[in-house]
Amino acid sequence: MIRHLMSPVEVVRFVKAQCSTGIATLLEWGLVLLLTRLGLWYVGSAVAGAVAGGVTDFAIKKWWVFSTHRAEPAASPASALALTGGEAIRYAAVSGASALLYGAAVYLLVDLLHWHLPVAVVGGSVLVGIFWNYPLHRFFVFSPVTASSPVSGHSA
Repeated sequence: MIRHLMSPVEVVRFVKAQCSTGIATLLEWGLVLLLTRLGLWYVGSAVAGAVAGGVTDFAIKKWWVFSTHRAEPAASPASALALTGGEAIRYAAVSGASALLYGAAVYLLVDLLHWHLPVAVVGGSVLVGIFWNYPLHRFFVFSPVTASSPVSGHSA
């Protein structure tokens, strides 16, 4: 298992996933700043930015990083939609848990370890991204095995 995770293909996949996250984060931050500057309440801007970033990250990971659209060719548009819907539900669940873990990590780094907030924000983000988001995106959200499970509407 460890040897597989260190293979060149897996390393490239990991780097591509981090690029996807970076693109989505830049889009999110840019949209938050733009909408706030245009007069939208900052909380609304933050929600719009988070949704846009999440949709962007999901799409890039599905079609470029993990290429699950090629792993199990859909027999019909309806089954392709069911496959993508299952992935989207799993992605949303992982993202929600990620947000909670990120908040907990920042709290621990700032309040218990007395890190400076900007360092704790980056550190918490990196920890959650490497040890939570990537493994779950790789082996749960966009896994061909999971994609063919009953959760996505397909039987094995």
